[in-house]
Amino acid sequence: MKTYFKELRKSLNNYNTWSHLALNEIMKKYQSTVLGPLWITFSIAFFTLGISYLYSSILNIPFETYFPYLASGIISWYLISDLIMESNTLFVRSAGILKQTSFRKLELVFRMLGKHFIIFFHNILFLIACIVLFKIKISLINCLYILSSIFLLAVNLYWISLSLAIIGARYRDVGPILQNGMRLLFFITPILWMPELKANRAAFLDYNFFYYLIDMIRAPIIYGHYNLKAMTVCLCTAVIGFIFCSILYRYTRKQIIFWI
Repeated sequence: MKTYFKELRKSLNNYNTWSHLALNEIMKKYQSTVLGPLWITFSIAFFTLGISYLYSSILNIPFETYFPYLASGIISWYLISDLIMESNTLFVRSAGILKQTSFRKLELVFRMLGKHFIIFFHNILFLIACIVLFKIKISLINCLYILSSIFLLAVNLYWISLSLAIIGARYRDVGPILQNGMRLLFFITPILWMPELKANRAAFLDYNFFYYLIDMIRAPIIYGHYNLKAMTVCLCTAVIGFIFCSILYRYTRKQIIFWI
């Protein structure tokens, strides 16, 4: 366990390296485009606009209420789902780096997290535009709740990413399972629909970890107050998950290089 925390500390201290690599990876991917990663933001904006126009009518919800609700949910979901889908092949795709350089495994995880959070903060520009357009008032205390929620989200995504990267390196069937599972979770998580419409399907909320991750950020924006239950659940999962991935990494750290 001591080795894990030592590597974690060194990886965090090496912030300049993995953050630069994360930014460089984004710039390289969009180097021939005019808008760069903002194309993702525009894609989310057009998707949100189209779905809001249709579903607000189907669900009988005012457009000005449904649009910012969907926008905040979609932006959070893109971050979570993209990270999870990329995590399971992280060490496999980085086999050359791990075998030929002294680059730490945890730094690969932080590079991936950094890349997706840079895109996430680009997408938040669209959410800010929604807040201004629909004149949503957010107090200073709610801004602090949102920032603390993003931090909790990052901690949870860290242990999820590291755990999936290890498991995905050992078992290559994890990818197809995740792909099908995330498709299902998109529809049973309150992203396109509101929690008030759950009827007698309360389990879709009460036992849906992804609902708490999303609503933790969405609630201060849409409802004007933080979701205490969501923050409590995410805080507990952050602590338990961090301990779990620490133990998992401790026992698999030396084997990973042979699995990939």
